[in-house]
Amino acid sequence: MTAMISTCSSCMLPGRCPARTDATLTPGLATPSPPISVTGRGCPTPLGRVRPLRSTTLPPGPGLAVWPDQAWRDPWVFRNEGDWEILITAPANHGPADDRGVIAHAISGDLLTWEVQPPLSEPGQGFGQLEVPQVEIISEVPFLFFSCLGGELARSNGRQSGGIWVAEGKSLLGTWDIRQAQLLTDESLYAGRAVKDRAGDWMLMAIRNISPAGEFIGEISDPLPLTATPAGR
Repeated sequence: MTAMISTCSSCMLPGRCPARTDATLTPGLATPSPPISVTGRGCPTPLGRVRPLRSTTLPPGPGLAVWPDQAWRDPWVFRNEGDWEILITAPANHGPADDRGVIAHAISGDLLTWEVQPPLSEPGQGFGQLEVPQVEIISEVPFLFFSCLGGELARSNGRQSGGIWVAEGKSLLGTWDIRQAQLLTDESLYAGRAVKDRAGDWMLMAIRNISPAGEFIGEISDPLPLTATPAGR
């Protein structure tokens, strides 16, 4: 079994444990120096622990001062028409500092060698970062789920509160109308995942983030029913 791991999320995949990671950074993404958050790989042991393998570490680059959480993390890996696709939380290297959040993208044919592609979204869509991305087709509509707190929204966004967001797309690889993303939950929940229950119904699970008193909880929520209207929302 193979795992793509990062500082705050993991995606388990069937396969064999790779020994290396080959990826070239595509122009258009910021490169933290030193790296703050990276995407790497690990091999789960029989006891359920993950033994890290070599990480995909970004080379040195400018820009740490403009955003406190520049990153290359939160991988979401899925099979698509014979290839493996990975979506990654990343910042662009241009535009207003609070409006650089993009969905980075890489592809692989074997889970060993990854080729970084241009981002699947553009900066300037109202978000400082798009954390913990996931794509699913629900009621025949492709959706992108991501998380962003109110304090990480761009000034251009015009909204004050954040949480778990969802945007519609034309396919699992976009294009995504990030600026028109809908707020799915408030900040009491974060890092949401759309999952199917045993009956095949879609549910949302997330981290219970902030209590009404403003304290961090850090628990996994109960499954919440997740449906899409005929309009896709």
